[in-house]
Amino acid sequence: MTEAESVFVDPQESVFLTRKRDGSLWGWGRSSRGQLGIIQKNERGWVYTPRKLANRAIYALSSTNTFILDPDGTLRVWGKNRLTRGDNRRKNPLKPAKILDNVAQFSSSLSHTLALKEDGSLWAWGENQCGTLGTGENTFHEYPVPVDLTPLGTRKIVRVATRMTESFLVADDGTVWNWGEPNNMKPYCMDAPRWVPTLLNSIDNVADIAVGEAHELYLKKDGSVWMIAYLAREKRTDPVKVMDNAAEIAAGSYHSLVLKKDGSLWAWGENECGQLGDGTYTVRNHPTLVRFDLSPDDLPPPEDSQKTASGIDYAQVLRWEGGTFDLCRFSEEGIKYLDLPPELVEKLRPCLRQRQENTGDSQEDSYGLSDDDIDILNLIILYNINRQNGKETGFAKQ
Repeated sequence: MTEAESVFVDPQESVFLTRKRDGSLWGWGRSSRGQLGIIQKNERGWVYTPRKLANRAIYALSSTNTFILDPDGTLRVWGKNRLTRGDNRRKNPLKPAKILDNVAQFSSSLSHTLALKEDGSLWAWGENQCGTLGTGENTFHEYPVPVDLTPLGTRKIVRVATRMTESFLVADDGTVWNWGEPNNMKPYCMDAPRWVPTLLNSIDNVADIAVGEAHELYLKKDGSVWMIAYLAREKRTDPVKVMDNAAEIAAGSYHSLVLKKDGSLWAWGENECGQLGDGTYTVRNHPTLVRFDLSPDDLPPPEDSQKTASGIDYAQVLRWEGGTFDLCRFSEEGIKYLDLPPELVEKLRPCLRQRQENTGDSQEDSYGLSDDDIDILNLIILYNINRQNGKETGFAKQ
């Protein structure tokens, strides 16, 4: 790719979007659900080279749905039929659907979407467990509904952010507000529900926010960067100052990036895939300088490259691809280890039989599993992978 101007990447998915200097939007990566305007039928659903998605765009984001914000403020979507689409889950995933006009910015997670309109109103749609949408109740909504901004008074919104089942906004006076609960996939709320935007008293003077799965980064108006993390599923730590003289922040699932005003790039957090760019696979608890003088040949092989295959042999049991699985890769040993609910095991039986018959055609199919079933599988697998690697999972096994 040449003439690139901006890059938009969802940390939980394998879709990469780039805006070029002429304003056109291009994408590549996973498109098994129509994320890139095409349903790719190759082995992993990959689009291997950049594909033009729009002539003009000012912002875009893709998970299992791809949202594009046009220069005129029109928000459009295509991709998987999920509540996060905002258009009653239209059956044609390849035809862009118009959601809202006059949108200034938006943010979308795997559970819900927020859109800030130019008139200052905030709209939300998707799952609404424990107040995720900020509407004062817990009804799921397939179309945009207004967020209750009464607690903000006369404050204006300058930034919005989302992660699974939780929402954030930054107001013009530097205050931060949030509602919902982080990554809560239980049938009940862990804490007292935050049904509407609630002031986060521990941080102020904020200009920008970036959220990961278990941490938040805040860029203050004075250029300092602060971080809030989680010691337990429902407990936030106090803000910790990370560095000064920052220009921009970004958060992956479990790592962080800061671009400083002098042009240097710093990173910290998990590093098992080399995502910190420091030439190692070492976890960093403090910012380390990203190096641009390295080539792939300079990197050592991962120390735990075989770790995920130990014990239950994940390589034979699963094919992990951006939050979905090739169900035909399940084995009896894998099902036993993962302690899957009996009703899900029964739905997997046809796939197991196909695998045992060795047809040689390992196909992705739901075999009667609903989206909710697959979400449950996602959580069970992720829990066990994290447990295998000794990581804090962020949610209980149930």
